[in-house]
Amino acid sequence: MLLPVYGQAALTWDTQRIALTTRPSDKEAVARFHFVNSGNTTITITSVHSSCGCTTAQLDKYTYGPGESGDINAVFTLGDRVGEQEKTINVTTDEAAARPVQLILHVIIPELLTYSPRLLMWKVGDKLEGKTTIITANTPLRISTIAVTSPIPTEVSARIEPMETGSKYQLIVQAVSTAQVMNVSIPALATFTDGTTQKFTIYALVR
Repeated sequence: MLLPVYGQAALTWDTQRIALTTRPSDKEAVARFHFVNSGNTTITITSVHSSCGCTTAQLDKYTYGPGESGDINAVFTLGDRVGEQEKTINVTTDEAAARPVQLILHVIIPELLTYSPRLLMWKVGDKLEGKTTIITANTPLRISTIAVTSPIPTEVSARIEPMETGSKYQLIVQAVSTAQVMNVSIPALATFTDGTTQKFTIYALVR
């Protein structure tokens, strides 16, 4: 007796992981995940879900016949993020036995500047000596301005001084008192000559 032959459907992906490195002027990272319906029945993509609101995923249509191909275009909005970022997109189809496919977008966002130390600390009862963070441009772009972006907490005083104009600065922070425990943050913004910006935060505490 002959057994019935059931159609088989499957999306075949060129790759399920794309790695990108952004440029200082980039506002977003864009990746194209290409696929083909390599089976002999029609497939409908029922859901495309990204891991966070900063990443969107779009495709031109949802149903693909045998042999048809398509693309899922992923757009990751960089915002103030730096360093290595990994975003996932889960793709679900109407195939009864198929598990969701996970697409991975791995993005390296170079830091435009480095700053160290990021934590300035005094012990309770210490002398009122200033602590310094060194801020250095990590790119051929020159820094045009660095400024604290909100009122400096009343528990400390802070000032930014150039060491090498355009490339190296120091943030000098002084605790007003070390008589008791204190924990404050000092947010700042560096603006480069091409208009690119990078936010950073220095933390000061007494413990």
